[in-house]
Amino acid sequence: MTGIIAAPLIETKYTVRAKERPKRTAKVRLFDSMHEKRVVLNLESETSMDAIRELVNRAATDDLPVPKSSIVEAVLLRERSMSTYLGHGLAVPHARLEALKAPCMLVAHSALGVRFDPSKEERAHILFLLLTPS
Repeated sequence: MTGIIAAPLIETKYTVRAKERPKRTAKVRLFDSMHEKRVVLNLESETSMDAIRELVNRAATDDLPVPKSSIVEAVLLRERSMSTYLGHGLAVPHARLEALKAPCMLVAHSALGVRFDPSKEERAHILFLLLTPS
């Protein structure tokens, strides 16, 4: 019985009418955030912190509204809170940056591998560094 009485109240209070719904933003495709100048091959660093610094410093980021030092700082801060190594040779370090208007991705390959967890032998060979607006 209470469901019959409460249903109209819940519907009125918690549903959003079609005209009040926020407009959908354009779809963000990962491919759109890539650029060939942001791909770094032969990454030489063997630790996660050094590899992130090397990737940001070697990749073309001059068109971004954020200095390289701020990118490195934000990504390292995130990495310190929790490793972004996913296993199977793949790591996805990332950070949110206020000044960005659109997502950006830097890609690196390391033949030697990058150690994200010193207690494990596993190494990342592919790094996708994602930067997104906050």
